[in-house]
Amino acid sequence: MTRIEFFLPAVLMMTLVSCGGHARPYPPPTPDRVLASVKRGPVHTVRASGRIDYMGGSKRYKGKAFLLSDETGRLRFEVISPPPMNSTVLMVTSDGTSVRVWNARTKEFFEGPSSVCMIRAFLSIPVGPKELFALLTASVPHTSGATLAWDSDCGCEKVTVFHGNVKWVYLIDGRKGPSGWHLSGVRVHLPDGVLKVDYRGFFRAGTHVLAKRARIRYKKNDIVFSWSAMDTEAELPDDAFDQDIPPSAKVVKLACDDNGLHEVSRCIGGQCSNSSEDEKVSGPVKQEAQSH
Repeated sequence: MTRIEFFLPAVLMMTLVSCGGHARPYPPPTPDRVLASVKRGPVHTVRASGRIDYMGGSKRYKGKAFLLSDETGRLRFEVISPPPMNSTVLMVTSDGTSVRVWNARTKEFFEGPSSVCMIRAFLSIPVGPKELFALLTASVPHTSGATLAWDSDCGCEKVTVFHGNVKWVYLIDGRKGPSGWHLSGVRVHLPDGVLKVDYRGFFRAGTHVLAKRARIRYKKNDIVFSWSAMDTEAELPDDAFDQDIPPSAKVVKLACDDNGLHEVSRCIGGQCSNSSEDEKVSGPVKQEAQSH
């Protein structure tokens, strides 16, 4: 074999070595130390504006997004249709006890408990309001009983926490050492699938590292939140987390049980009827995407 013939095997060997992953550039830390670093200066409230890009199977929908939320699970999330309409297609509010959803396209106003099944049905994200706040602010919602392992593929600390029967895995970037620790992704292992959250565009707000972009994937649903403005520790008025029932709305009462979310009653023009059988509930964002 000539000297030139040796070149290709040598390059391939170098490539294999360079693709071996990232070594931890510091001594092994404890899970508590890593989580304490990520949680330093926790975010209590957030006011954000930007865009949402929803993809579900072959359907896609884009719009403006506005968010008000706090760590107690209170939430106001609004989606505005693209120009020239610039109208509200979805409004989700939660006062921490109940969730109200206005679907402007179908003129339906939904009311139900502040729970995982409501957020899952209307935003296609299977977490509770408090956990949703944490995911959108690149925070960690559960920390008790954490274990830790280094992932050489991503160059990150994998911190695992079990909350009930759900496994939460936090991916904390460690390539720049402890001073650069920040949450780069989350994996939530649910009984029926894995929720994947990945962050990009990091910036510091006080002592907390936030992300301008959060991509949330679950089954066939792929949602990207891109925030152009994000204000932490903003003063949020209490009445922002409630919404009045529009006069022409069809009011639908919902309940959650072991089988998920189902319709309890439906009122139109003051006339109400109880549902005799479970009705399938589909989220407004998903419905809007299906109409395009």
